[in-house]
Parts: sequence; C-alpha cells; structure tokens
Amino acid sequence: MVGRWVTRQFRYRSFNPHFQGGTRHQLYPDCQNVHLSYHLGGHMCGLGASDGDQSHSFCSFPHRGRPTGECVCRGDPHCFAFDADRSNKEHDLETSNVCSYVLQTNECSENGTFIISGVFERVKNIESMKSFVKEVAIITAQENNPNNYIRIKLRQGLQVRFGNGMIQSFPKQFGNHRFEIIPAVFAHPKDFTSGVTEVMSYTMPNGINIQYDGIKAVKINIDNYSGPSCGLCGNGDGIFNEYDFQKGYNLDGKYCEGVQVPGPKYGLASSKQEFVNSWLHMKILTKECVELCDFAPS
Repeated sequence: MVGRWVTRQFRYRSFNPHFQGGTRHQLYPDCQNVHLSYHLGGHMCGLGASDGDQSHSFCSFPHRGRPTGECVCRGDPHCFAFDADRSNKEHDLETSNVCSYVLQTNECSENGTFIISGVFERVKNIESMKSFVKEVAIITAQENNPNNYIRIKLRQGLQVRFGNGMIQSFPKQFGNHRFEIIPAVFAHPKDFTSGVTEVMSYTMPNGINIQYDGIKAVKINIDNYSGPSCGLCGNGDGIFNEYDFQKGYNLDGKYCEGVQVPGPKYGLASSKQEFVNSWLHMKILTKECVELCDFAPS
C-alpha cells in the first residue's frame, strides 16, 4: 500500500498543474487550494464549489481523496476513469459508441510510447443501442528499440496475440511483458462480466496492468506506473476534475468523418460525448463503424 500512495503522490506533483505543495490527502479531502469548475453532460461540476444548485461538485462525492487507481470499461459499456468513483453514476462515461477508442496513452502533449485501445462493437440481437469491448489492442515501443513498436491483442476467449503469433500457454514472459490467467477480483460488483472467475492479465514493461475477461470488460491498473496519462481513462492524478477530460486527436473528423470534434488538440472537452468522440483511434470494419465514419455531417 505504501508504494501505491507514493506513486500516485508523485504523479500528482508531476502532471497536475494545480499542485501547490503538500500531499494528496491534504489537498483533496477539503478541496484546499483547488478551485476548478466545468460543464459536463449538462451539469456544472467543480472542486471547491458549494452545494446547492452545484450539487454535482466533486467535493460532495463520498469517495473523495481515494481514487481507485483502476480504469474500467464494462458491459454496455460503462467506463470509469482512474480517478472516478465506480459507484457514482455522474462519473460514468456511458456511451454506445462503436469503432476503436484510446483508453490510455502517454501521448498527452508530445510523442508517446504506448497506446491502449478498446475495440467497441454493437451488442447483437437487441433493440437498444449498446456496445461492448470486444478486444483490447496495445501498441508499445520495444524495450531494446524504442523506434520500433510491438502490437498485442487481448481477444475474446482469453486469447492473446503477441506480435505475429498467438500465445499457446500461460503464464508466459517475453522480456518484461508478462501474460497470465489470474482470478477475477471484483473491487466493484460489475467490474467484470457476471459469473467470470478468471481473467487474462497483461503487465507491460512500464508497470501498467491490463485485465480482460475475454467477454466484454477491461480493467487497467496504474499503481506501478508513474508517467503521464490521458485518454478515456483520464490522467490518474488522484483528483477527478476537468483535467481528466483532455481531448484526443480525432479532431475535425481526422480519423472518422462522421464524428466531428472541434480543436484544439489536447484542449479540455466541453461535454462527455465530445470527450469520448475525440479519442476515436481508428475505424474497424464492422457495419456500424463504417456507417458512422462514412457519414458526412452537413
């Protein structure tokens, strides 16, 4: 537990522009030295805001000061950032989007070394517009050659593709890439699909751990990672605020013509949907994704 607090305190100092000294415990529970507000999903939210009509102030959330260190996308899907409270619906990035979206990357202001993305597909044979995480795709720089990248895919059925080949047995170690099948830990009752007892675990050389249940849910843990972070999982600095909603690089339909998000790149999103749309990573060849991206808004 000591390592977790030290790591997250370091990340807060290094990457949160509003850090003014002291520890995360001193700053966040009482919202001292932090006065931020933003408008997301029709609600005015903020740190240091009073109650009343600003009832969605982050200061009012019961988990304040205790982020999970985990980002989860589960089911329909419901995505919760590293600093979000998974029991609070106001923190839910519920979206029915399709295509591939960046969950986490360190390409937050300059060139990064990894991208973790979720491939979202539409749930079949139902009338509602729901989607799920069909696959988790990782692109990361090679340890001995940072200019070259390796691709990893965590697929349904607990299958793993590493580079050009499928991994046939577990646990398996390639350098500092470790793959293993481990018991599913439900920090929240809906972290993984109901009835799941085992998940595929992939630990990256940088310490990030990714767990996929092989059906529709993914969990990313950053307790042993201390670098910058952005994407749907937010910045992981210990405080859930507007800096968790930094826009990505799908601006003005760059990767998907049907999803238009205004610039600037890496600016702060004005709504949850704008934020999600900005992190569209690439088109996939499903009917729903092709229709979405080939649609040219008037």
